[in-house]
Amino acid sequence: MMDNEHNDRNTPIKLEPLTPQYLEEEHEVYVSALLDAIKDENVHNIALSGGYGIGKSSILRQFASLLKGRCIEVSLSTLAPVNRRNPENEVVISGDTTTNKIQREVVKQLLYRESAQKMPLSRFRRIEAFSPEWAWRISFVTGSIIAIAFVLTGWAEMLSEKLLGGRVGTPTMTLLVFFGAIFIVFAAQSLLNGKLNIKEVAAGPATVSLNEDDGTYFDKYLDEIVYFFEIADYDIIIFEDIDRFEDPTIFESLKELNAILNLSPCISRPIRFIYAVKDSIFDHGELKRHGRSVDSDSGEMLDRAQAESVRSNRTKFFDVIVPVVPFITHASARDHLTRMMSKIDHDVDDNLIDLASQHVPDMRMLKNVRNEFLIFRAQIMSHGGLDMRLNESQLFAMMLYKNIYLMDFELIRFGTSKLDRIYRASRDLVDYEISQALKKIDETKVQIGQIDEVGSRSESLGRKLITYVERVLEVADYRCAIDDGVFEFAGREVEDVNDKEFWALVTQASPEDVLTWRRSQYDYLNFSKENLEKALDCSFDLVSWRSQDIDALLEEQNELKEKVALLRTSGYSVLVEKSNELSLVPGAGRHFDEYVQTQLGRGLAYDLIRAGYLTQHYVLYSSLFQAERMTCHAMNYVIHNIDRNLIDVQYSLNADEVKSVLSRYAHKNVRVSSFYNISILNCLLESDSDFANEIIRSLDEWGDDQMHFLQAYLEGGMYPDRLAERLANLSVRAITIFADPRLDLKEDLRLRCVDIVLQHLSGSKLSLSSESVEYLGSNLSRLSAFESCGDPLQARTLVNLLDDACVTVRTLDSVSSLVSSLLIERNLYDITRDNLSYVVGRASEGVALDVIKKVNPIAYAYVLSNLDKYLSVLTDVDLTVKYADSFAPVLVDLEASDSSCVERVIEMADVSCSIHDLTKVSNILWPVLVLHRRCPSTWRNVTHYVNELGFEAELLVLLNDTRSISDVEDVNDLERHRFAIHILDSCGRILDVDLAVQLVNSLHLETPLDASSIEHPTGDMLAGLLKGGSIADCADSYRALVSSDWQSRKMYILASEKFVTFMRPQLIGGDLPLILADVDISRDIHEKILEDVELYSHGVSDNGLSLIAERACEYEMPIPLSVLSDMVSAHVDVRYVLPLLVPLLDDVGCQELRSILNGLGGVYADLMEVGRHVVRIPKICGSEKLLERLENCGIVSSSKDEGSLIKVNLKRTGLS
Repeated sequence: MMDNEHNDRNTPIKLEPLTPQYLEEEHEVYVSALLDAIKDENVHNIALSGGYGIGKSSILRQFASLLKGRCIEVSLSTLAPVNRRNPENEVVISGDTTTNKIQREVVKQLLYRESAQKMPLSRFRRIEAFSPEWAWRISFVTGSIIAIAFVLTGWAEMLSEKLLGGRVGTPTMTLLVFFGAIFIVFAAQSLLNGKLNIKEVAAGPATVSLNEDDGTYFDKYLDEIVYFFEIADYDIIIFEDIDRFEDPTIFESLKELNAILNLSPCISRPIRFIYAVKDSIFDHGELKRHGRSVDSDSGEMLDRAQAESVRSNRTKFFDVIVPVVPFITHASARDHLTRMMSKIDHDVDDNLIDLASQHVPDMRMLKNVRNEFLIFRAQIMSHGGLDMRLNESQLFAMMLYKNIYLMDFELIRFGTSKLDRIYRASRDLVDYEISQALKKIDETKVQIGQIDEVGSRSESLGRKLITYVERVLEVADYRCAIDDGVFEFAGREVEDVNDKEFWALVTQASPEDVLTWRRSQYDYLNFSKENLEKALDCSFDLVSWRSQDIDALLEEQNELKEKVALLRTSGYSVLVEKSNELSLVPGAGRHFDEYVQTQLGRGLAYDLIRAGYLTQHYVLYSSLFQAERMTCHAMNYVIHNIDRNLIDVQYSLNADEVKSVLSRYAHKNVRVSSFYNISILNCLLESDSDFANEIIRSLDEWGDDQMHFLQAYLEGGMYPDRLAERLANLSVRAITIFADPRLDLKEDLRLRCVDIVLQHLSGSKLSLSSESVEYLGSNLSRLSAFESCGDPLQARTLVNLLDDACVTVRTLDSVSSLVSSLLIERNLYDITRDNLSYVVGRASEGVALDVIKKVNPIAYAYVLSNLDKYLSVLTDVDLTVKYADSFAPVLVDLEASDSSCVERVIEMADVSCSIHDLTKVSNILWPVLVLHRRCPSTWRNVTHYVNELGFEAELLVLLNDTRSISDVEDVNDLERHRFAIHILDSCGRILDVDLAVQLVNSLHLETPLDASSIEHPTGDMLAGLLKGGSIADCADSYRALVSSDWQSRKMYILASEKFVTFMRPQLIGGDLPLILADVDISRDIHEKILEDVELYSHGVSDNGLSLIAERACEYEMPIPLSVLSDMVSAHVDVRYVLPLLVPLLDDVGCQELRSILNGLGGVYADLMEVGRHVVRIPKICGSEKLLERLENCGIVSSSKDEGSLIKVNLKRTGLS
């Protein structure tokens, strides 16, 4: 620490001069060598060679003092070198080259050595001091000449006449001109002394230049230089700092000048040039860089010997070279620096002195570092350094940095130096590392609660087991791999020995359980639990395992906490030392150690940082700061953060430091974000300071700085709950801020902060983002602010928040009763079955709409507006309407709802729910109601439905189910007739005939329908109507089917009970064959036709006659002979004709019989053929009777039964 005694402003500071100092024991040998060299008249160019800072100037100064009056010292230290970054590509103006500038400086320093009076013949301009005495002399001579001229030319007399009218005589006027000329010339000399320089004189087109700028200065002023040495007594010129230009070509011009001077006949003594140079000025690299050829052949050098021969060109420039051996090195610099520092009281660390001497073996620089240390120490200590308890070693280190990095030191006060970049990098690294460490601490806390003692060891134990078994197999000389067998434990095969379930069984196993590795029935190894514990060096104790895991996690927590504490107080040296253990510098992509090296290299500055001498407090040692009662640590925060409006959340400050910072800056015009620091806010919240409100209120700006600070404080601050509470009262965006997904917080921490905000809400309306709204909706049931709220005002505030944000509660039973009642009142809850049960309050009645309506009309309206959601939460056993008397009112309320939802409501209503009169509800609902049979098919319902909507498919569902229309008794028969016709007219297009017939029949018409009034009657329709008594059973009804097909008419005939009574040949027309052929037609109808066969057979087709014959045979009914004759003519099958002929044989004459048999043709015609003696006829019904009749007629003589045939013997004469 710096001491008051060392830094009293009244104590004089003794500085070490930087001028050359002659050390006799070190320098005498070189002075002697120079003195000896000038004794040789042939030695004209002497070099004193050596590096910078080894005493060349001290030697030459002593040498010059010994030869007073003979030496001229020419120093070029004030002449800046020209820029040589790209000399090959630069075009240098004549007179502006390095050589010419040096020559000009040499000429000026030589010629200005003597006064103009001593060198009257010199053309070199000098500005001399004004001499009144010399001016008066010149003025007197000039005045006398002018006066004489005026007298001789008569101008005096003329001037007297013109100006004074002759009142003054010529002598008097001459005197006036004389004195006037003296005065004017004197005044002109005094005003223009040294200021008049005539460059050129022009007369018309001709110009005479009086300045010569071409050529070098030595060429231009060579005669002046020779004249100088001719007049002056100097014979030795000492050139210093000429090698700073790193241009060896200057020596050529100087050597040339020396040669000219020594060859001049005007100079009788030898002129000697002594040069202070460094050896490397003639190095190969230097020569080549300045465009000089490296060898005579302009080729490449062949070997080191040739290279050295090139360097030896320096010996051609000088007649004698006196090398100076360095007396200060890295090794000796420490002694010199220690000696210098011992002259003052100081607390600079000896190790720092050692470090400085290793890097700065330059005597002048060491002196300057020591001098600047004294000055800075005196000034900084008197301006707050003592209060800040600054460190002298760190100040000395800063002076070393200042002397090596001059430009960067100047940039420190602008905050743009390399040290500033390193500082920001270190703070970014600390900030990142602390943030990561705090996250890991939270992770370990979670891991402690989720310890899986078996799972964490299963893979390790599995590997050990496999290794152990392999070793056993090898020892037991099992020539197989472990994969050739399988593991078995407790009678079951183990698929994976790394599986935690397997090891859980092992830990719980009894001593009798064994682990078996089996390759075959006879080839196996057994391992008991005890064997495994010894082999795997592990006790299968779950309690012990859990304890070990918890201890390991707690130890990791402690290490992380120690790391955080270390990082908050660590300086550069710690970050460098632990660089490889830390993350990369954010934004730099490299470790801190490497980053420092990229900025400063691996020289002195890097070593100062690594050794802890150049710290993060570097700014305090670079300028003056007023810091009364403020530590250096606090002042450093002020400079880097408050003054520069930058944040550093992790910068560690103790309570006193925070108070000192706040007392000085808190109420000044400083950005609040400058105070975004965990330590500062900890102190403010602990003391309940109002300034904490300003910091917290500024978080409402919610930029990157605010987000970074809030996250850091919530993770590492002492009072995150207090912050959240204050933010709730200060910002309308509090919940938006905490719920922002960019804020990377642990979920339980985020939830706690939001909960605190909700618990301390003011009446102000909050500003919520979409993310915060979503967060509230997702986590509302986990927020205790809603669950435990018992204050009506607070409950209303919370519900207002949800209402403004349009957030609904997922479960009403997760909030307090006060809150839930308000939520129900405002419909701010999700429609779930649990919530609806909560609203109803009587779970036994379910959540039917009519039940909800009865209990809470507001909730009922809310459910109706979200009917689809309501229906989606119902179970299979839930009812939408519980009571039948509520069904119609509920449906009226649903008229504006989506039809699909209404349909589900109707479908899920209790089975007792029905609408007896559809007109009581909107016709929009009718299709759904009839579809789900929620109304009876009464005359009123059906007719209104059809009149409004027609015979839609939904109605048909109901009608197909009921197959009738009820309640028709009180309906006018005419109306029933009309509706019946409408029903029948809809057949085929919409209605099924069978359904239509049943519906019409259900109308119980008092007077039958006129079948002709039906637009498209069909057989099944009329048959059905006929059976139902809806049409008359008469010929007119049958005639309605005349244009229909036979099947239609057949159906009618089958349905008719009176068809036989009104059947007429004209009525059935061509249907006779069909009627007779159809076995379904009743026998009565067939017999009626046969009874009146003569009427019905008229005009009948052959097929009709054949059918008549067939039915007559079947029913054994007689047929008139005329009809029989028609049958014979129609070639009706003899099997039907012959039986019908038998009853007529007695009444038929032989001749008529002959005609009939001929008509039958075939064998029957053969019976009538004369000359034929034997005919065989089929043995069919009536054959015997026929043969008997033929015998009577004298045609057949006899007959004989031959099975299926009858052999008939005819008489030879035949029928006579």
